[in-house]
Amino acid sequence: MFRTPHALSPIVATGALVLASTLAHAQEPTEEALRKRIEELEHKLERLEQRLEQPGTTTLTESPAAPVTEPSARETALQERVESLDQEVKVLGRKQELEREAAAAKANADTGTQARE
Repeated sequence: MFRTPHALSPIVATGALVLASTLAHAQEPTEEALRKRIEELEHKLERLEQRLEQPGTTTLTESPAAPVTEPSARETALQERVESLDQEVKVLGRKQELEREAAAAKANADTGTQARE
């Protein structure tokens, strides 16, 4: 396991690998598939956070045997990939939000047109 000043770095790296693997296998994931994957990752993150909050749980930085070191090139690359994937998820979420807003506006416009007829 990586020993970094950030206790969640190995967890984030693992999540990035899982997400990268999932995205690599799906050529163009559907909106539903993306939502499901995001929900799965959110639940996994919640479980990991709960484990860290449990009494008696030590993090890598709390352990006296875990010296603080600089992140390796691999860890840095993984962190950058996580940030990139996070940005992609945000962009997709915003795109979906805009599509919903456009559909709602169109539905309202159609309703207004029908009411005038």
